[in-house]
Amino acid sequence: MATAGAGGAVRKEGSTKSGKDPEKTARPGRPRRADLDDRFLEAALDLLAERGYDGVSLEEVARRAASTRPSIYRRWKGRDALLLDAVRLVFRRMDETAAAAPPAESVRERIRRLLEGAIRDLRDPRRRRIMANVIAAIHRHPELDELQRLVHARRGVLLRRILEQGVKRGELPADLDIEAALDLLMGPVFYRCLVLDLPLDPDEAGRITEQALAARRTEDEETREKTR
Repeated sequence: MATAGAGGAVRKEGSTKSGKDPEKTARPGRPRRADLDDRFLEAALDLLAERGYDGVSLEEVARRAASTRPSIYRRWKGRDALLLDAVRLVFRRMDETAAAAPPAESVRERIRRLLEGAIRDLRDPRRRRIMANVIAAIHRHPELDELQRLVHARRGVLLRRILEQGVKRGELPADLDIEAALDLLMGPVFYRCLVLDLPLDPDEAGRITEQALAARRTEDEETREKTR
């Protein structure tokens, strides 16, 4: 946006009288500030939680980060690129939570602890709204293919690894349908937290794990009965 300065001179918003961006003028030759990157990402996530994907504007991100739009454009090509990195940050934090879980020997216990961590993450209302709004956005905007690939690739990535290891170690059936198992384990968590916007108690992780594995055992028993 342009504003009139003294003598009627036109000056771009966020610039000095010389027409230079204040961030560049204040720190010539210095690398970009990591703390400003973080402020932009956090402001974008706040807006994503409050207003949804379509409600995020670079003007408001810049205002909340106490900076300017040109500073954003020096870091990201535009709003979609900024939000993609912001969502990556959320996933990275969720990975850190999962990695911090105490080690477990059995596949069953590892699954329980992973679900417990996911439930704890989604008990945070801000994070819950962020994830719900991201999922809504990729359904409304098919052109957000990179964001869609990110979300789909992250779907139970750690849980999938545990299930595959369980099959290799013989703790789970060799013919286990990994996709069906993921649905049984993750479905209750995401439906409750992201669709109903209601938190789950972390203690529910054990019940979900037991019910999912019991359902698999029931299917195996039915198959054996049919083949007798």
